[in-house]
Amino acid sequence: MSMKPMTYSDEPEVKAFHCKNCGAPLDIPKNAKGVVVCQNCNTENVIANLVKNMAILEKENISCGISLDSKSGYELQICMKKALTSDSCVPLDILEKTVVKKEEHIMIPAYYFHCNASAPFSYEAGTQKERYNSSKGQMEKYTEWQQAFGQASASADLVAPGNKEYEDVFHKLYSDLSPKDFVDIESLEYPADAVILSYDYPQNAAFDKYIKPEMEDRLHKNAEKSMHGEWRGISMTGGIFDKSDMTRVIIGLYRLVCEYNEKEFTVFVSSDKNRFVCDSLPQDKDRVRKLSELYQGIRDAKKQRLKKLLPFAIPIVVSVILGVVINPAILLIGIVASIIAMIIYNKKVLAPVVKAGKERLKEFEDEVETVRENFKGSIQGIQKF
Repeated sequence: MSMKPMTYSDEPEVKAFHCKNCGAPLDIPKNAKGVVVCQNCNTENVIANLVKNMAILEKENISCGISLDSKSGYELQICMKKALTSDSCVPLDILEKTVVKKEEHIMIPAYYFHCNASAPFSYEAGTQKERYNSSKGQMEKYTEWQQAFGQASASADLVAPGNKEYEDVFHKLYSDLSPKDFVDIESLEYPADAVILSYDYPQNAAFDKYIKPEMEDRLHKNAEKSMHGEWRGISMTGGIFDKSDMTRVIIGLYRLVCEYNEKEFTVFVSSDKNRFVCDSLPQDKDRVRKLSELYQGIRDAKKQRLKKLLPFAIPIVVSVILGVVINPAILLIGIVASIIAMIIYNKKVLAPVVKAGKERLKEFEDEVETVRENFKGSIQGIQKF
């Protein structure tokens, strides 16, 4: 994931707005259009960022979206703790030493489609029939296959990114949005320092990349659900996708520029503070090596188990030979005895080795979770309200 580099000072950046006349902090009201009156001296203050944001909203004809609440330090703390410990190879002191150097509030434009689609498909339908088998001297059942056709339809509410720079992050965080998640533009809330991005991803291109494949998958699944009896080989042949019912929306995102041991990385958090995407979390080289060794140990144990079970095939082969040559009863006794011995040996000797390797792997992965559970402090630099 490649994002534009950020520059920041040594102190966490928390943007506040003050009156140009008396210097008092400005209380930015909900849905401020750009001019804020100081409650202390009644001076009108023009907030350039708000003016710019309103211009973008009007220009892009955005009618609804998902709010972004900056007064959410506690929820953001919880999400960041999960994000920073989402990889088992992170340093175990990552929660103590990570500093959020910059917290950005970004509003990403998107396309919300109510899409209807239909497509014809072909398949082979099976019919059970009987015929006389002269070599066996009896009737037998068989399946006769014939080409058949059907029509599948699907309807879904789906969202696609409208900004190229953030399309990967957006898709990972917001691909499962539903209509109930959106609020009208008049009720939309976001911090005064939020940056509203413009559309630079063409609507048709976004539809073809993110919406059409999903609708094709739904059409195929619906075609399978409509099948009765025996069938095989469904093939979709074209399709009609109605993309005219589209709404332009704006969706909030937190971008937290972090630092660990003088190395920068970025964490993106969804507006509800429940989902996140990490860009290059710090890695502990010793833990990376240990994890690799644990996985290799499990693979080696499975290979050894296979090798040690192969000798049990010898008595089975011998039993087959003796059963054919001498007595068929030897065949049955030999095979049963060999299988029972193989099962016992695997359960008592070999399986525990693989199980022990998996338990060591789980203990290793649980170390990071334990660090998160035992950490009672706060991630440095997250805005507190």
